[in-house]
Amino acid sequence: MERVKKIALILFMIYPIFSMGQDKRADKMFADEDYKSALNSYLKTFEREPYNAVLAEKIALCYNELQDFLIASEYFKEASRLDPADQKYQIEYAQALIYAMEIDRAELFLVDYVQKNGDSKETGKLLKTCSHIKSWEEMQDEFIVIPMENINSPYDDFGPAVFKDNLVFTSNRLQDLKDFQGVDSEKDRKTNLYIAEFDNNEKTRFEKPEVFLPFLDVSNNHGPISFTKFGKKAFLNSIGVSAEKIGKKLTLKVFEMDYLTNEWSKPEGISLNNNSFSIYHPFISEDGEYLFYVSDRPGGFGGMDIYYSTKESGVWGTPKNLGPEINTIGNEVFPTFNNGVLYFSSDELIGFGGLDIFEVDDFKAPKQVKNMGYPINSSSDDFDFVYRSKSDGYFVSDRAGGMGGDDLFAFKKVELDKERSTIMGQLTFDKAPARNARVDLLDQSESVLQTSITNENGKFQFNAVGVHSTYEIKINLNGAGITDDINFNLLNSRGEKVVIIYPDEDEKLLFEALSLDEYDKLRPIDFGNSLLSVDLRGQIYKEKRGDFTDKISLYILNPEDQVMAKGFTDLLGNFEFKRLPPEDYYTLKPDSPIPGINIVVMNEGDEVIVLESGDYENEFLYVRLLPDEDYITLLNEDGYPVKIKINENFKIENIYYALDSYEINDAAKIELDKLALIMLNNDRLVIKLLSHTDSRDSDEYNLKLSQRRADAAKAYLVEKGVDGNRIVAIGMGESQLLNHCKNGVKCNEKEHLINRRTEFEIQNN
Repeated sequence: MERVKKIALILFMIYPIFSMGQDKRADKMFADEDYKSALNSYLKTFEREPYNAVLAEKIALCYNELQDFLIASEYFKEASRLDPADQKYQIEYAQALIYAMEIDRAELFLVDYVQKNGDSKETGKLLKTCSHIKSWEEMQDEFIVIPMENINSPYDDFGPAVFKDNLVFTSNRLQDLKDFQGVDSEKDRKTNLYIAEFDNNEKTRFEKPEVFLPFLDVSNNHGPISFTKFGKKAFLNSIGVSAEKIGKKLTLKVFEMDYLTNEWSKPEGISLNNNSFSIYHPFISEDGEYLFYVSDRPGGFGGMDIYYSTKESGVWGTPKNLGPEINTIGNEVFPTFNNGVLYFSSDELIGFGGLDIFEVDDFKAPKQVKNMGYPINSSSDDFDFVYRSKSDGYFVSDRAGGMGGDDLFAFKKVELDKERSTIMGQLTFDKAPARNARVDLLDQSESVLQTSITNENGKFQFNAVGVHSTYEIKINLNGAGITDDINFNLLNSRGEKVVIIYPDEDEKLLFEALSLDEYDKLRPIDFGNSLLSVDLRGQIYKEKRGDFTDKISLYILNPEDQVMAKGFTDLLGNFEFKRLPPEDYYTLKPDSPIPGINIVVMNEGDEVIVLESGDYENEFLYVRLLPDEDYITLLNEDGYPVKIKINENFKIENIYYALDSYEINDAAKIELDKLALIMLNNDRLVIKLLSHTDSRDSDEYNLKLSQRRADAAKAYLVEKGVDGNRIVAIGMGESQLLNHCKNGVKCNEKEHLINRRTEFEIQNN
């Protein structure tokens, strides 16, 4: 459910949108929440107006609403490039990165932004968000999240409440309109209350939901609802009919009902109702003493504030605002109360993004408001947190992997001890990240323990998993299970691949869970970090270079036609792929056919090569190793054989020196350790170690400095057991600069840093 509406539950209000622009029809689609149609229309217009920053922002906003945050960030970035004076786009770019859980990228961008533009309230909050998310991710989690079976619909399902051990919830699914005529089912869907019986005492599976209170007028909105202990009283939201009759604006009101002789009494409005403002999300404490609710009444701290009232002489007393420790200038909504603890959601307090769920122990004198962290919270909207028992309950989220709209999820609280661990993994399909795939964790009896949905990078996580036990993984990617193209890896705490899981003879993915400390001690196997990898950059054009201005997706395939990587061209057709495994040849392929295009690439020696078309239309072949070309076969750091050309040059990442220094820093040691391993794996390999400086100082001085740097790198490798006779250390000075920063050219420190580097060149084996 769109956030403004879920905050207020005003399904009859008009959604405020950015001002109408050149494409009014698309703007209306956006206002009507038809984001896919709006996106397609904006993209077509953007093809004709590729320099329109406002249009790029609208495209990004569509991707945001479709929860494709990574692509949204690219269009916010493009809007910023097209209109650098409007800093709003840069803030939106950082926010989208956070939504995509690209926290490191967001943090680096924000730090750079603040250094250039100064701090602000917005950037300060976003940097705090990055810091908090990192700390929450490092915490051991006490909850596991489980999807709800047979209960959610493609529409909005929310407001979970337990009545006589059955689940009551609110939904705007179509079923509630079966007896109501004259409603456009898509535009004018109404919320109603439903009840579902648990399936054989399994609290995450249900029988088919039925309308809870058939006597309610389905032409109005009803719900959510809450109950006192034993279900003797209920408090629910509904549109105030009296407000309609007197011609004032529609306001949501709270109604009270009694459960007598197995029947509910007629709903009666409570004394707190008012025709001038709404009361939302009523929640009654089990003992009936406290009624919590949300209101936009005058005198609050922001948009929506949380209030509570107590009964005084049988009448609800004066509303009491929970104060600035809980209520903010934003919206605080969906309060629930369990065992003395208040739970609520906020879109202003520091969180993962959207609505996050918070808890506070003493709502009358709050000392600390605590974010409930992952996996309860996500970069989507999370709210309506209620307990069913002391150890489990339900909440609502519109995160990926649900049926659509807002969905109900179950949670279980687990006892944390040293024998439990967080299991992190990554799923790839055709070597590209498999996003929005469902990953189930099963025990040996094949019962589903937890479910996770992969993020933009194909990564997922299970929490509080018992260590040294065997588990099974089941995968559902677009309706398909395990295939030869799916790869499954477990990660260490740094996100490096350390375990590859292959299907057994029964096509099952089985593994033994280890502690994070044990995973951290395993050797990384990710080829993407190999020194023996190649970069490939190039350009798409039609008649002359620079005339292709569409931003498209481009795949690169290996000789087995497996996707190795996916990238995007910029608005001049430029593209770049980094850290590719060395192959005899590569196939480059746009994601959809484009007539009349050509592709050039720059190989490792910066030679420009015009690619020939492959066997199929819009496939282009880049041959890296010609049939008669001299090459040697080496084992890389992980023992994989790779073909390397004689005199092929490889840049050692992260060996950047401080000005006027040849000291090997910690980052450089990690990379040199890889080179040492390659040398030890290939005991006859001879290399040239080439060190470079920037252009500052004299040519003679820089030549001597670069030689000292090359000698220092060689000495480190010898210390690691490599025969020094197999290393030729050469200082290149400033003779091979990588950019324009030659003598007399003014450059910043970052530009000079690029030139202070070390490379190695394969000589023979």
